[in-house]
Amino acid sequence: MSKEKIESFEAAAKPLIKWLAENKHPRHVAIVTSTCAELLEAKAYFPTAEFIKD
Repeated sequence: MSKEKIESFEAAAKPLIKWLAENKHPRHVAIVTSTCAELLEAKAYFPTAEFIKD
């Protein structure tokens, strides 16, 4: 991606990130496509890097 496209993407994403930070907790996630936006909440969360290969 060009530098301009990356900057444009960041400018578009920041308002949604700000909204999530101000209105939801960290276990909410937004999935955005060119035709819809979906807000999801994790009911269980277990992070691990145990199976990530170097």
